[in-house]
Amino acid sequence: MNLLIHRKSYRAPNKYIKQALILLTGFACVAMSCRPETMRKEHGAAVLISGSSTMIELNQKLVAEFLQSHHGVEIFAKGGGSTVGFEQLIKGECNIASASRPIQPSETRRLAQNYNALGLAHRIAKDVIYVYLHPANPVQDLSRAQLADIYAGTIKDWAEVGGNEGQITVYNQSSNSGTRSYLQTQLLEGREFGQNQAHRNNSTEMIDAIMADTLGIGFGRLPAASVRLCAIDGVSALPGLISDDYPLKRYLYWYTVRKPSGQTKQLIDWVMGPQGQTVIAESGYIPLWVDTQ
Repeated sequence: MNLLIHRKSYRAPNKYIKQALILLTGFACVAMSCRPETMRKEHGAAVLISGSSTMIELNQKLVAEFLQSHHGVEIFAKGGGSTVGFEQLIKGECNIASASRPIQPSETRRLAQNYNALGLAHRIAKDVIYVYLHPANPVQDLSRAQLADIYAGTIKDWAEVGGNEGQITVYNQSSNSGTRSYLQTQLLEGREFGQNQAHRNNSTEMIDAIMADTLGIGFGRLPAASVRLCAIDGVSALPGLISDDYPLKRYLYWYTVRKPSGQTKQLIDWVMGPQGQTVIAESGYIPLWVDTQ
């Protein structure tokens, strides 16, 4: 990027040249999407977390709390979806990929090709996936098989599962979503999702869609009071009543290429310890350890 001054025999004072260079450096960082190698040049040893939309608010809270007691450290957290996080980890564009699903074999192969490493998973929390129904829908419980058939497009009408007649509107998340991938793997057991499903980017958008559609069904991680949280296989989904038998529980992950070191290791160790697990519990997720004191 060049700075041109169209003035005859004029030389800007050094302080203005320095200011211009600082501004241009900032613009370059934005233009290059703040790749880790760029951030290391401009900011020292920065850490970038990228990935899961489900985890973005949690990641930002963890980073904010960590920085309260760790000064002189630069850490950035952004979303985009678990698939995006893995893609950036493979390309060396982030230090940590946050994911609401395990890494896929194809992603592992690419890591091995690029780094001669298979990637290292760090489980940081557990999460619940809630199934959303409109409060006016009389259906209160679905079996795991019924839910899978609804999302596979085999069951198309609410009357088939004990509700009133009416075509089911199925809401799904985007193709980059780790939650969507988790459901396809664990609930549909590899079957494809049905056709003509409406897509929403996150739990908040999903809840808004269900509230506006009495025939809708969706899913997300927020236990919103405005929608019905459908029981699965007779197991309640109400917060505080969810048991270990609830079928839609999962781990949330941070992935690194290999064993972490430096500031990345400091951050992960802190998250896995009592302070980080307390933040996780206070953010509405399930900590790995019951005692977070």
